[in-house]
Amino acid sequence: MEERRQHQRYQVKLTASVTPEVGHPQEAFVTDVSSEGIRFLLREKIQFGTTVSVALMLPGTQHPVSAHMTVRWNRPVYDQAPYAYAAGGEIHSDDYPAWEAVVAYAQATRHP
Repeated sequence: MEERRQHQRYQVKLTASVTPEVGHPQEAFVTDVSSEGIRFLLREKIQFGTTVSVALMLPGTQHPVSAHMTVRWNRPVYDQAPYAYAAGGEIHSDDYPAWEAVVAYAQATRHP
């Protein structure tokens, strides 16, 4: 049985740069670092198998903490807007421990 992870929520600013096949990276912001928050952030730009660079910018800091994630819908057959959103897509990281380490580092280095 697959273990379900409880997604923690962090009150930080998350920047995601989505690099399309052609053109310049697009950026957006969200304050909820969770699957729901990331889905909200990317819902207008996500495509199946897109690699996304994300950077955590904590309040009071000047340098973001970065990580790379591959985001994908759990039902690729619905990989056309607006059907993907109605189909209940899920955001995954191919290297979840690395993502957890990024979040932990960002939290640990936050200044009071």
